[in-house]
Amino acid sequence: MSRAVDQLPQYLSKYITQQNYENYTFINHAVWRYILRQNLQFFGKEKKSLACYGKGLIETGIPIDSIPKISAIDQKLDHLGWGAVPVCGFIPPVAFLEFQANCVLPIARDIRSYKHVNYTPAPDIIHEAAGHAPILIETNYADFLKMYGSIATKTIDSKENIELYESIRVLSDLKEAKRSTKEEILVAEKSFNQCLKQIDDVSESAEIVRLYWWTAEYGLLGDLKSPKIYGAGLLSSVGESYNSLTDKVKKLPLTIDCINYGYDITKQQPQLFVADSFQNMVDVLKEFEKTMAYRVGGLESLKKAQKAGIVTTTTFKNKLSISGILYDMKIHFDNIQTIQWTIAVQAGVDSTPIKEWDTADHQNGLMGLLSVPLDYKDSGMVDKDYLQKGGFKIGENISVQLDNDVIVKGCLFDIYEFEGYLQSFYLKEAKIIWSNKKENDYEELFWIFDTKVTSVYGGPLDQQSFGEHLIGEASTSPNDLSGLNEEEIIMNEALQKIRELRESSETQIPLNFIEELECLAKIYLSSNLKHWLFALELYEICIINFHLNPMLFSWLNELAIIVNDGDLFNEEDSKLLDDGLKIINNKLKGRKNA
Repeated sequence: MSRAVDQLPQYLSKYITQQNYENYTFINHAVWRYILRQNLQFFGKEKKSLACYGKGLIETGIPIDSIPKISAIDQKLDHLGWGAVPVCGFIPPVAFLEFQANCVLPIARDIRSYKHVNYTPAPDIIHEAAGHAPILIETNYADFLKMYGSIATKTIDSKENIELYESIRVLSDLKEAKRSTKEEILVAEKSFNQCLKQIDDVSESAEIVRLYWWTAEYGLLGDLKSPKIYGAGLLSSVGESYNSLTDKVKKLPLTIDCINYGYDITKQQPQLFVADSFQNMVDVLKEFEKTMAYRVGGLESLKKAQKAGIVTTTTFKNKLSISGILYDMKIHFDNIQTIQWTIAVQAGVDSTPIKEWDTADHQNGLMGLLSVPLDYKDSGMVDKDYLQKGGFKIGENISVQLDNDVIVKGCLFDIYEFEGYLQSFYLKEAKIIWSNKKENDYEELFWIFDTKVTSVYGGPLDQQSFGEHLIGEASTSPNDLSGLNEEEIIMNEALQKIRELRESSETQIPLNFIEELECLAKIYLSSNLKHWLFALELYEICIINFHLNPMLFSWLNELAIIVNDGDLFNEEDSKLLDDGLKIINNKLKGRKNA
């Protein structure tokens, strides 16, 4: 286990699953092998990606011929200060960012089906392992990902955006799942469109996710006219990568404006952004950070949290922090007088939860009064002398006149301080009498000795002690790795035999090798499932070994006609088959020139 994984916060463990390597079929391995060989050809030999890609595959433990073990990737990443864990399908964006902020790459254990080799909207091991991992050897990129994760976890999301994410997850899973129906997909698309209509404002979280999408997922780097690919979404889809470098896809210089471009995860992208350097990416990220509520603070940020309707944390100048759902505020001439938080409320000082504070005791929320005692209004810092001056003692009733003729009364239940200064009084059976003589009664009142909000950010102060909130549930897998039908079982067994023959022939040609190949050819030619990948794997091992005894390969002609006749497959499959044949032909040419 890598050091990064070993040091993960406990609350992220619910998203970590077992890879169950033995559940991968030989069809799955053939899909991996096809895509990785295409990647090496397009991104490596044709130099369409960053120069580090091929080297990155090796250094991060990514094999070409078989699906990697995520535990092996984790061990390889350790020397880079990173780690990797298997996760089940989609995980909530906040959880994904938490992993990334802790230098851990969450890798979906699923792999796209043989019917969706070219592209899948659902996360899979090809996207994460062959997309993100290899570029981590580029230090500037790895630093950007970590910085992004740390900053993004502070963004304020919204209930509507979380619901939209869930609809995207369901739709993407259904589009990838083997047994989903058109009716199910239509229902999911309708739900997605309804969620989309409910969003009248783009949250901070949605904006920074867009920034991630146009950089780490679908980013290009270098010159605007001839950029290189580094985004994981492109690195896991040669077909989309090929299109991305043509004039069909508009290229824009990477600026903060990219957050104004939405995207559809189920479709190829109409435009992409080109960073002139990794520093360009960092600069854009820092520019966005300056606009975030956790940097800006103040009334504007509180309103953003109130509108979000989810758990956020408000930090005051005196370093007191309150976490909860910000439900309501009382504002007088742009001055915040009270803040009401609902559900369980957490309190902390200097980014650390208050030990004596039990969130379970505040399940119904909390009312906060923001006011500095009159004698300390100029300095804004209330020292311990205030206790003696006012004669305040825990367990006794108090009555204090505040600014603007406001009076606060109640039983002093607790006192919180930090570094010699008082931060707040916790009152029970409290009352606020406003200047207009209107009175409000509260079972609990948190009198905060501050009026300046320095930061507001998404999520609780301390996730582990706060407990469950809208970070999201662990998702189910979209791709069932078992349950092959009768024709798929035949294809899987044949691909297993092809793999065994290929691996054994690398050291010594087995007995009855050609006869075994002929038997496999007969299985394919008589099968109802004449999938292009089955044909390609079989044709490759036959044509590569044709020189052994051409006379015994008389049956190969029929198979060759199938793989070279584009009319037998649809347009997309024909393109995939042709790309596979190019790699085989290059291998044959290399042998002749050797």
